[in-house]
Amino acid sequence: MGVWPIYGNSRIGTDAIGELDLNNGTYILQRSVPSCAQAVAAPCIPGGLPQPHVVVSPNGKLWKTDTANFAPRFGLAYRIDDRTSLRASFGMFYDEVAGITQTVQGIGGDWP
Repeated sequence: MGVWPIYGNSRIGTDAIGELDLNNGTYILQRSVPSCAQAVAAPCIPGGLPQPHVVVSPNGKLWKTDTANFAPRFGLAYRIDDRTSLRASFGMFYDEVAGITQTVQGIGGDWP
């Protein structure tokens, strides 16, 4: 399916967000931000980077695109006669777009 986007806009500074990774207890920053002494305004990190359990995303994204989703579909149609057909189908769908939309609405620029 699609690719998880970068959240925000770097030109106007709305891309300085983060997300807690519950798999390993780290807080992932989408991009590096200065210390509060340097920035004198949010977003900033008290004491600057590096910090224990705070990492900067190497690709500028907070979420990894899952390219290993196995979503098989199967369909069968049989024409019995000119006016009758028998149809059957099966599918497993992964809706990444809805997840992206809901996540963007939910975080709205989260900062700890």
